[in-house]
Amino acid sequence: MTILSADQLGILSFEHRALLEVRGLFASHSFHHDPDVNLEKPDGFNMNVSFQQSDCGTTACIGGWMFEAMRRDRMAPCHTAHAYLTFHSSDALGPLFWPFKKKNGAEMLDWAGDTYDFPPDLIPPAYALTAIDNFLATGDPDWPTACQLTPQLEKHFA
Repeated sequence: MTILSADQLGILSFEHRALLEVRGLFASHSFHHDPDVNLEKPDGFNMNVSFQQSDCGTTACIGGWMFEAMRRDRMAPCHTAHAYLTFHSSDALGPLFWPFKKKNGAEMLDWAGDTYDFPPDLIPPAYALTAIDNFLATGDPDWPTACQLTPQLEKHFA
């Protein structure tokens, strides 16, 4: 697998380290999909949740888990996952953290010229791993491919 450097990706070195760590957790199937944010077990994944925790469990998105790795290593640039995702992450990470958005924040359009209507909370860990691998190899998470959206499948989410 090709992995571009932090400089090549346009991200900071501690973000690169955190992303590689989180990628490893996805690859080892450490995360379970928590689409309803039940917070009943540790290591939940939901692309629609920056970071939520209860006495029983924790659920976060890719960026939320990266933030936790950076916080643990005392490299987090702010105090909350939400603030990191919204204000303090490298701009190049935006398309990875916000599925179906371009670097400038504009909505991506599907093959028919419509915006994608794939709810982020339905993205399973396997699709997130593919998006991370795409990002590390090219700088583009390519969420449509990661989510296996083809013209025929897209009709089911419209």
